[in-house]
Amino acid sequence: MNYITLLSDFGLKEAGIAKAKGILMQQIQNVNIIDISHDITPFNYKQAAYILENTYTNFPINTIHIVLIDWFYAANPRIVAAECNGHYFISPDNGILFHALKKKVEHTYLLKEINKQDTFTHLLEYVAKMAAKIVSKELYTLNSPSISLTDISNMNNVIDKKEESTDLYNVIHIDQYENVVINFTKKELDAIANKKAFRLEFKQTEEINEISNNYNDVKTGTKLCRFNSNGYLEICVNHGKAASLFGLKIGGKQNKIKISFD
Repeated sequence: MNYITLLSDFGLKEAGIAKAKGILMQQIQNVNIIDISHDITPFNYKQAAYILENTYTNFPINTIHIVLIDWFYAANPRIVAAECNGHYFISPDNGILFHALKKKVEHTYLLKEINKQDTFTHLLEYVAKMAAKIVSKELYTLNSPSISLTDISNMNNVIDKKEESTDLYNVIHIDQYENVVINFTKKELDAIANKKAFRLEFKQTEEINEISNNYNDVKTGTKLCRFNSNGYLEICVNHGKAASLFGLKIGGKQNKIKISFD
């Protein structure tokens, strides 16, 4: 059985995902197509990279992961294929793979430079054919040039570690329970020498002074922060909705999330 995952910002109201699956099934026999998510905030590279980074390794080796987000991201966009940890990826080279795979990429190939005549259907058909090549182990026969993934710092939709100030962190995801995920990781905390008192500030008036292990470390309705199973810091409310309660939004300039060590 061949496995393909799809990640997009299409939502579920339109027929785009059904169309993509149909085209893939026409090109590849015995394929199992699995949805990672289609609820990515439109054109949000940060959120897409976070979701992809923390899901792809849970699938079988040789799974093909297709990213269907913002193919026309620049004046001269291109589609690339990458290999990482035994997995394959087909994606626009818009920075999502650069951030999701970090420096673990083993090989990256230029598949296609998108032109003005390419339509959504044409690109889906092309991607399906390239996925079929990967399944049949013909990727290396394409004579595609080896390239480096685009450095995200050159993109308009920047996936910087922090926002305008070196003290401010980004909201990169809000889950179903409205827990707010920010781009600060357990690895970063562990790397900080001489750890001192922790302080998380947001929305200018809210503050948390310790990192909890579980939601029930605090009383119901109380705010907390904890590292989730992916190793990213979350702002939460025990049995509550942190995003709504505090007005935190993905990419919101008014989040004012700051972490400091006194």
